[in-house]
Amino acid sequence: MLKNPDSIAATFMVFAGAIGFVLMFLAQAKAQVLNAYSSSLCLSNMSDALLGWRPGRVTFVVLANVIALLMLYGHILELVEQWIKLLGVLLSALSSVIIMDYYIVAKRLGKVDPSEQINWAGVISLITAVVLAHWVFKPWQPIEVLSSIATVTVVYPILRLRLLRPRCK
Repeated sequence: MLKNPDSIAATFMVFAGAIGFVLMFLAQAKAQVLNAYSSSLCLSNMSDALLGWRPGRVTFVVLANVIALLMLYGHILELVEQWIKLLGVLLSALSSVIIMDYYIVAKRLGKVDPSEQINWAGVISLITAVVLAHWVFKPWQPIEVLSSIATVTVVYPILRLRLLRPRCK
C-alpha cells in the first residue's frame, strides 16, 4: 500500500490510523457533496437557459449522480488522467524548447531573420519528444517528463543549429 504513488489517502490512513481514516472519509464525503451540488447547479442553469425546464435541484442532484456513475462505468476518469499526463509531457517538452532556445541556441545563433514564421526545429523537437517519452521510452523510463526534457535537450540544438538553421541577419 505504501509503495503505490497513487495511494496518498491510504498512506495517510496507515500513518494516522483511525483518525486518518475518519479524516479521509469526511474529506471524501465533503468533496462528493460539493461536486454533486455544483454539477446539479450547472445542469439546472443549463436546462433553464436552453429548454426553459425547471424541475428543481433535487432532480438535478440525482441526474448529476447518475451521469457521474455512468462516467465511472465508462472509465472516463482513466481517459482524462491519460490526457492530463500527455499534456504534462507536451508542456514539459514545450518549456524545454523555449528554455533551450533562449539560453543555449539563441546565443550561438545570433539574430534570426524576422521573416521566419515557424520554428520547425522546435515543432519537430516537440513532437519527437512527446512521441518518444509517451510511447517509446515509457517501458524503460516511466517518468515521461524527464524523457521529454532529455529528448528536447539533445534534439533541439542539433536541429536548430545544424540541420534546420534559419537565416540570420
